[in-house]
Amino acid sequence: MNFPEATCTQKDINALDFEKILNQLKIKALDILIGGPPCQGFSTAGSRFWDDPRNHLLKNYIKALKTIKPKWFIMENVEGLLTSNKGKSIYEALKAFIELKYKIRFEKIYSQEYGIPRPIRLSQVIFS
Repeated sequence: MNFPEATCTQKDINALDFEKILNQLKIKALDILIGGPPCQGFSTAGSRFWDDPRNHLLKNYIKALKTIKPKWFIMENVEGLLTSNKGKSIYEALKAFIELKYKIRFEKIYSQEYGIPRPIRLSQVIFS
């Protein structure tokens, strides 16, 4: 681990108390939050069921943003997120991000351009 003094925890995001985490870190807000829901339910390579329980973790990511209120955040996922559930998944997420007063910047990234040997197309959403 690059930062052995860092505190790490592995927990189900459904069970996390984000206010408690901020209190434990002894900070009021983060500068940046980076993450994204699991891609399997959104990937065009898989079965792609819109009601896949992993897809609901997108709502938990939004809940984390509402509580933590970072200055910036980056959310990444596979390109299939854009068309999942006929576009409703990304629409609801973007609507929530706008309600939280984030400015949106959206990019498509191709993994091979960054030395990743698998041809994965990622969608990356950057907000400030």
